Amino acid sequence: MNPFKKSSVAIAQIKKIEVNKSGIIIKIKNQPDRIFYMRKWPKKYFLDALAVHPDFLGEVELIDNFIKLDYFEAYKANKKAPTKS
Repeated sequence: MNPFKKSSVAIAQIKKIEVNKSGIIIKIKNQPDRIFYMRKWPKKYFLDALAVHPDFLGEVELIDNFIKLDYFEAYKANKKAPTKS
């Protein structure tokens, strides 16, 4: 698999997203896992937009249990995904 090759994934094919401090791991049906490193705020907006998308039927799991910041508590303050006005 070439990491520089552009690829697309149907949102309905995502079965699980694991969130950790440094990024996310996207688990897709019948494909290898994909790892994306991102900072806190891009990760927040990505997960918020994905959670409200009607085709997303997967689950989101926090896998980094050894830090003092709970990502889901931080995201509760702003539940609305960014939208175009």
